[in-house]
Parts: sequence; C-alpha cells; structure tokens
Amino acid sequence: MKRKILIIFCSILLVGILLTGFLSLSLIKANYSNLLDDKIYTIIGLSIIIGLLASFVLAYRFINKMVGPLVEMTEATKQISDGDLTKRISVNSSDEIGKLATNFNNMAIRLSETIKELSESNINLSAVLTSIINPIIAVDNNHRIVLINPAAEQLFEVSAEEAKNKHILEVFRNNILDEELTHILENKIERQIEIFVKIPQEKILKIYTNLIKPKNQPDKIIGVVVLIQDVTEIRKLEKMRSGFVANVSHELRTPLTSISGFIETLKSGAIDDEKTKRRFLDIIDIETERLTRLIDDILTLSDIENTKHRDTRQKILTSDSIIEVEEIMKSVAKAKGIEILSEIESNLPALYGNRDWFKQMMINLLDNAIKYTISGGKVHIYAYEKYNKIFISVKDSGIGIPKSDLPKLFERFYRVDKARSRKVGGTGLGLAIVKHIVLSFDGKIKVSSEKGKGTEFTVIIPINNAVK
Repeated sequence: MKRKILIIFCSILLVGILLTGFLSLSLIKANYSNLLDDKIYTIIGLSIIIGLLASFVLAYRFINKMVGPLVEMTEATKQISDGDLTKRISVNSSDEIGKLATNFNNMAIRLSETIKELSESNINLSAVLTSIINPIIAVDNNHRIVLINPAAEQLFEVSAEEAKNKHILEVFRNNILDEELTHILENKIERQIEIFVKIPQEKILKIYTNLIKPKNQPDKIIGVVVLIQDVTEIRKLEKMRSGFVANVSHELRTPLTSISGFIETLKSGAIDDEKTKRRFLDIIDIETERLTRLIDDILTLSDIENTKHRDTRQKILTSDSIIEVEEIMKSVAKAKGIEILSEIESNLPALYGNRDWFKQMMINLLDNAIKYTISGGKVHIYAYEKYNKIFISVKDSGIGIPKSDLPKLFERFYRVDKARSRKVGGTGLGLAIVKHIVLSFDGKIKVSSEKGKGTEFTVIIPINNAVK
C-alpha cells in the first residue's frame, strides 16, 4: 500500500541566537480517502507551524523579560564603576528581577551618599590641615607618609603627591626622627623631642607625636601623627635673653664691686687720710655715674623694644632737631679738644615718631664718635634728602673699627675694645639703642670703617614710611 509522508521543517531562533538544527515533523499519509482528503492534512500542518511560532514568540518575550533587566544592570554597574553615581535601573515588575533592580538602585543611592559624605569629610579635613600653620605629617607603621599638610610641604620643599607613600627618611633626612618613630610604635607611647636639622637652612624643630588608633579598635596602632614646630627663633631669643641677663649681671656687678671695695677700705681706716678719702670718693662717684648710665640705657632699650610705645608719633622737625643735638654735644667735644663740623640741609622734610628717641639716636652717635676720636680730631655731621629718604651721617677721624667686628657692632654689650670702652665710660648698649630707634622709624643703619682712619655711621629713614 502506498503511503504519503508530510514533512515540516522549522528553524528555531531564540533571543537573537540561532540554534543549530531544525525541528522536523513527519506525518504519514495513509490512503484514507474515505475519511480525509489532502486539505485536512494541510490544515493540520499549518496549525502545527502557527503553534510553534506562537510558542517561540512567547518564549522570546519571557526570556527577554528575564534577561533585559540583567543586561541593563550590567551596563549600570559599568557606568557606576566609571564614576557615574546617578545611573539608575528602571523597575517594571514586582517579581524577583524587579526586587533585584530595586535593591540595586538603593545600593547605588547609598553608595552615592557615602561617597558624598566622604568627599565632604575630606574637604573639611583638607581645610583644617591647610589652616594649621604648623607642619603635620602622618605615617603608617612602616614609616611611610600617608598625609602631609601644606605647611609641611613648604618646610620640606616637597609636594603632597611627591611625598605620599615615601619613607619619611626620603623627605625628612634625619635618623633621629626615624629612630623615635620606631621607639614610639614599638612601645606604644607618645613623646616630644627637639632635633637639629638642615633643610636646607639650620633649624631647631620641636617634634610632637601622637599615635593613630581606629575608633572601634582603640588597642590597635596604625601609625603616628607628627606635628612639627619650628622653635629656631624662640631658642635664639632665649639664648639672647640669657646672654643679656648674664651681661647685665656682669656689668652691674663690676661698678658695684668697685664701690663696695672702696667703701670697705674707707671703713677700715682710709677715711682718716684726707687725700685717700677724696680719691676713693671720686672713684665711687665715677662708678655710681657709670652704674646710673647703664641702668638708664637698659631702661631706654627696654622702652624702645616695647612696641606699644611706638604708637606715640610726634612731628619731628628734622633739621632743627639735629642742630639742637649738635649744640648740646659741642661742649662735650670741645672739652676733649675735638671739633664738630656739620652740613645739614635746611628745611628737611619732617619725620613722625618719638621725638625723644630721635634725639637719643643723634646723641648716641655723636657721643660714640667723640669717645673714640683722639684730641685734635674732627667729627662731621651730614644730613640731606635723596631718593625720597633722609640720610643722616656721623663721621669721625678716630681709631676705626676692624672689619671683623663690624657685623657684631649693634649687639648688646658688644665692645671692640672692652678696656677702652670702660675707660671712656661706654655701657655697651649705645649702638644697640641706636639700631632699635632706627627700626622704629622703619629705617636702616649702615657702618663703614677703616682702622686708624675713622668710622662713619649712616642712618637712612624713608619719608613716606615715616609719615603715618
């Protein structure tokens, strides 16, 4: 018996992926002429094809509904990892995929808020560190720098980018600090030390250290914060103060010892000898005067250095004030056989400052010139305006000053020739007083000298700076 076979082929395509193979359906057509004809088989075949196509469409939509959000989440994850924290996933269902998308969006929101908080915290921390004038460095347990503020960058002449993750010895070339950090971390203690460094200038630095501990793990040490204070100027001032006190004590002790010695001698019987008594009393009088001058100079210097007194600004008729002091000092010079000559421009611009200090400056300069000029010598005074400044020079024909002594000439109690200075009645404070008075007028003082030929002091006061 003859049979007819109906064969149907259909390729399967799901979500853009062509599956290898075909769906093959075979129907054996018997000779059922009495029941069915060829049209029935055609209808059956078409129905099967339509059913399969409908199944594939439904499967595609179902799979696309499942896979689509996952693809969107993958793309969103990539965008967030690239820094776009505003990316969100659309939620179109309440099933597991929808819940996953909702959780993903919530996670992105929390991540964005956390990063924003951290960013604000870092900005605040950066602002605080920038406002701190003292250098600050934070290092980890391996002594590697994790943080450095602008003050520390300036001190060590290095940027934060260059310093980060470097060993502290690469930035701060001082083994003492490195050894201290090791000691601090090993013993879990905090210390204060002072070290001497060259970076590149010589400095004395005071180091404060604090251990870094996590808030939730107080027993764990993760590094050290190093705060640095430059105490170079403070130590210099302390040294100067100590030296000043020692010098004052010595200068006061010398006349007091002399006075005390002569008084004891007089009490022991020398007072009965009229000639001896007169000589001793004259010496006591001289030493008393020297002691008085010394105390007066100390008080004057203290007064000048006290900045609150600089608010006293009086109009100073420059030419008249210089001439007035010249007349006062002429009698002193004449008694020693010294001539004072002057070239003072008339009507020099007025200065504004402490009038008494200005006169004291001129008296000290002229007195110094007279003391160190031998009889028959000359002292010249020059005063003129140039470059919107007033120049005042006092030049003598005295013994001169060695060049090696010139840089120290304005220091307190510094004397080129101590024996001669005491002999002529110097306290060692005259030029120091002059220097500070000149500074109170925003001016400067220069000195030039040649041993055996004399010395010239030149005061330069800016007119504009003086008028305030």
